[in-house]
Amino acid sequence: MRKRESISNEAKPRFTEVKLGVNTHFQVPAHLSPLYEIKKYERLGSGNFGTVLKFNGQCGGSNHNPAIAIKYFTAVFENVKRAKLALRELNLLNHIRHHNVVRILGAYVVEDEMGQLQSVYHITAYCGKSLKCIIENERYTMKQVQSMMSDLLRACKYLNSAGVIHRDIKPDNMCIDENWKLTLLDLGLARVIDRNNPMTDGIGTHSYMSIEMLEKWTGRYDEKVDVWSIGAILCELLTGEILFGFGDIVKNPFEAAIRKCGPIPEVVLQQIGEDDDAEAVKIRDRFREKSRIHGIRIDFSTFLKEEGRTWLADEIELNKEQLVNFIEYALQYEQEMRMSVDFALTHHLLGNALQLSREAGHQDTADAVVPNEQPLPEDVNEAMIEVKKRIIGEINTAPKFLE
Repeated sequence: MRKRESISNEAKPRFTEVKLGVNTHFQVPAHLSPLYEIKKYERLGSGNFGTVLKFNGQCGGSNHNPAIAIKYFTAVFENVKRAKLALRELNLLNHIRHHNVVRILGAYVVEDEMGQLQSVYHITAYCGKSLKCIIENERYTMKQVQSMMSDLLRACKYLNSAGVIHRDIKPDNMCIDENWKLTLLDLGLARVIDRNNPMTDGIGTHSYMSIEMLEKWTGRYDEKVDVWSIGAILCELLTGEILFGFGDIVKNPFEAAIRKCGPIPEVVLQQIGEDDDAEAVKIRDRFREKSRIHGIRIDFSTFLKEEGRTWLADEIELNKEQLVNFIEYALQYEQEMRMSVDFALTHHLLGNALQLSREAGHQDTADAVVPNEQPLPEDVNEAMIEVKKRIIGEINTAPKFLE
């Protein structure tokens, strides 16, 4: 029999169970119970790939521990694809060190009664309220908008310098602390850039993803996929509404984009699938038809004046030229026309905010590039064994939180 890789600890860790539902049992290391209010958790988010809970430090004394966030990877060993996503996130977190990117504090696995890996968790610092919550419930100034956009772009620049793109930038995946510092979260869909081969398509959150993330995309893409998302988020900060929202009338975000950004160029449509792919041809034809009917690019100056948040009206008017210019360069279908992260960081809109960040001494360039993923065996069972082995390696590499 193949010898199972095991965690380097001599004794198996014990856990405190938090029941989230009938079939979900969230396990927290027992040694954290005296330090954190395990039973008084706050659910920060849940999705297809994981659940994140916040735990506050126990009250009493002046040295109580700051809040933490623990992520549980849902059904992580259901298939190799899901296990790879967990492995990829752990690997990236173990390599990333930046002021505006979430930092790993620890990681652990839970085994079943047979000693087989059952679930995977990682621990990070709690970094504040989600940007989604901020947009929905709080007022902010243009200076704070500029600061948040600067922080976001600096996080992306750092990831790019490490050879990584995020691919799922959205308000849910950013937190804002009491000083309005932005932290980029959730590297679950991030990956090392491969400039020689097509990367995974059909991922990300629809309302914020660029057309290169569309299922059936056969062209290449790079760091600029995140810039489209950033442009959409800037508009949302200014108006309070999702720019490319869709529902009963507008069936998908790209049809919503056509109504705002105009017709999709033919050179872009030709990169959606192959000519012998009936489904891809159908998608192209639908986008051509929607472009013909609704494809007029809006005047973003008028859009911001009419749709902008009332308390930002004066500041939007004062910064209108820079805001519109930034949005126009970010929301371009063609990658060659869309601005890069580096270009965005030099934009006049962010000048003062970026200067303050630089004066604080924060660096935007990684010391080393995250290594490319090594291929897995073709056999599914052998691939799963190998992924589990690598996950154990990442767990042992991660910091040992309060141990």
